[in-house]
Amino acid sequence: MIDNDIERLIDTDTIKLFKDGVLTDVDASVVNECHFAIFLNDTYYSDNSRKKAFVDAMNGKCLIFTDTLPQYLKELAIGYCYCNADFEPEDISQVMMADADEESSVAIVFVDDLLVQSKGPKVDHHLAYNTNKNQNIAIQPDKLIEEMKLFSTRSELNRRTGAVHGAEIFDGNSVIRFIEDISNSNAIYKAIGFSLLYGIDMSGCILLTSGKITKENVRACFLSGCHVLVSYSPPTRQAIEYAMEKDVTLICFGRNDTFKVYCGYERIMI
Repeated sequence: MIDNDIERLIDTDTIKLFKDGVLTDVDASVVNECHFAIFLNDTYYSDNSRKKAFVDAMNGKCLIFTDTLPQYLKELAIGYCYCNADFEPEDISQVMMADADEESSVAIVFVDDLLVQSKGPKVDHHLAYNTNKNQNIAIQPDKLIEEMKLFSTRSELNRRTGAVHGAEIFDGNSVIRFIEDISNSNAIYKAIGFSLLYGIDMSGCILLTSGKITKENVRACFLSGCHVLVSYSPPTRQAIEYAMEKDVTLICFGRNDTFKVYCGYERIMI
């Protein structure tokens, strides 16, 4: 199911459209999703037992079991592990990807067994990638507004299906990577995983996304070393409080040449 070909991510179904009191047949583009599970150091699932892996995954015997767009799965595995387990990128020796069946994929993330036994959930002050962060990154409003307009046009998949969120790494002048997913949080994890996989310093970047901002999203942004999170959608109260605590500039409702700054306004160049 790992595929970056947009045509293979979309099916066309004939559905009924109700309009003016009449039901008529119309074609609708529908996005595909896949089941995805992440395991740590479990070579048992690497050969002929992948379907059993999904039985175990649904019973809670994995790091994460989620539904996702079947692309950038390795990035999702790395981003999720980095943000939710006490591993640095250099602790991960290998990420093995495999299809369990036509609708399911598995990632097995290999780290030192001692690390798995001795380390627990990632705590916010233990950050190899966040020690040299550029907290004084300057945000140019005109460039940000221009990029937010372009951001809304980047997804051909969303234009055709209306079913995906986007996450983008923007360095203030150019787009480093734009990534989509049916889940806003997974899109953010994929973007962060991409930055870790390819050695991108997030401290000088802005992370843009399309969905509502939760505390989990702000935390992932902060853990990546990025201190500017921008969205078209609103944040939760807990997201605002966490952003204030961690000195993350939180910008939402970026639409129609305006945006709202919930905290960290000092980084805005006026």
